Amino acid sequence: MNYLEFRIFKDYPEIAAGITYRGDDFMHIDFHSETFLDSKAKLAAELGVLERDVYFVNQVHEKEIRMIESASQNDILSYDGLMTNCPEKLLVTCYADCVPLLFYDPEKNVVASVHSGWKGTIKKIGAEAVKKMQQEYGCHPSDILVGIGPSIGPCCFEVGEDVYKEFEQKIPVGAFQDKGKLFVDLWNANIEILLAAGVKRENIECKGICTCCHHDKYYSYRSGDKEAGRFAAFIMVK
Repeated sequence: MNYLEFRIFKDYPEIAAGITYRGDDFMHIDFHSETFLDSKAKLAAELGVLERDVYFVNQVHEKEIRMIESASQNDILSYDGLMTNCPEKLLVTCYADCVPLLFYDPEKNVVASVHSGWKGTIKKIGAEAVKKMQQEYGCHPSDILVGIGPSIGPCCFEVGEDVYKEFEQKIPVGAFQDKGKLFVDLWNANIEILLAAGVKRENIECKGICTCCHHDKYYSYRSGDKEAGRFAAFIMVK
């Protein structure tokens, strides 16, 4: 399995992290489908973990993050993120335009995989992840590294007035107009959220890859992948 890696995590062989490409389909309307189970098995084999230690969530566009402990059951519950300090627990979230956020604190050896769509961004799920890392594991925001994966870019994320106004009011850096059209920049919005939560700018790597523009490599809801097709963002302490 080929996957996109982050420069910011390269110096930490104690973790595995990346973004899968189009072709490995983690569509999870049906978690029992052959497509989903085949991709899950392939990812587990690639990372050298048991399938029972590959964790997913039923993403609901909120800001709740599930803590995975050594004895956690591998059931798929309604959350938008996963977090752990346990080794060999592969945390996976799925995408087709929303923003993947991968977190790692090398001081406390804590990782998280967080799904931030426009609703999750408005709810500042990135800041929620930082807060959870502090509360649950004693992490310091300035130690946390964050990889922002491919998602719909500001070039393609045209929105209606209602969404535009939400960003204009709550995260102004995420809202802009161009030639009379309204757009949202989810990358800048999430960077702003992370900075406000105490993450250092030099500790944030944004890939800046638009899934809508590059739907030959990544799944994109806006480009037609509505009923099928999701790529995965994963991270694990080895």
